[in-house]
Amino acid sequence: MNQFHKQQIPQAFIYLYDETWTLFLRLRTLLSNFLGDNYRILPHFWAWYIEPGKGKGWPPHRDSADQSVIELYGQEMLVSLSLWLPLTDATPDNGCMSVLPLSYERQYDAPITEPSQIPLQDVLCLPAKAGSLLGWRQDLFHWGGRSHASAKEPRLSLSLEFQNAALDPLCEPLFDPQNPPTPEERLSLIIQQFDKYKHIADLPDNITS
Repeated sequence: MNQFHKQQIPQAFIYLYDETWTLFLRLRTLLSNFLGDNYRILPHFWAWYIEPGKGKGWPPHRDSADQSVIELYGQEMLVSLSLWLPLTDATPDNGCMSVLPLSYERQYDAPITEPSQIPLQDVLCLPAKAGSLLGWRQDLFHWGGRSHASAKEPRLSLSLEFQNAALDPLCEPLFDPQNPPTPEERLSLIIQQFDKYKHIADLPDNITS
């Protein structure tokens, strides 16, 4: 990813490589625990290189506002899950993740509909060591911080989303984790991510025009 940055290549192109998919495919036990053995990869992913003092993560958002869980026999069943993997230490200085815990939001008189409504006192900052893993249900408000000049290193990270395939697809195509996208499919998916996230991601003009 450092080479991508030096050559001004969007970091999402790292998903052309088998090694990127393998990092997430090793998480089968964890994903099966939350989504069941019959889970699939959603066509949603991204990669970040946040340079010290010059960049910031994505602003507060939910990955999916109303498709994260369903109620089945009086219990919540997780539909989809976002995973976020830091490749360098993610710290408050270089833009680690922050969230609005659902346990707090549920106590409000009304759900948060705009990021500006998030009470700053309720924000939870989530520093994470390189190679650790963060995950959340997709109706959780989350965001990346700003990297300060005092940051000792850039924040490099990857994300990929998954869903319980026993339920209707949230988005197609879904991919079998044992058979990740082919190189041709990966390139097409990367181009789709540029269009999907152009409203929120920092992209070169020639990518989005």
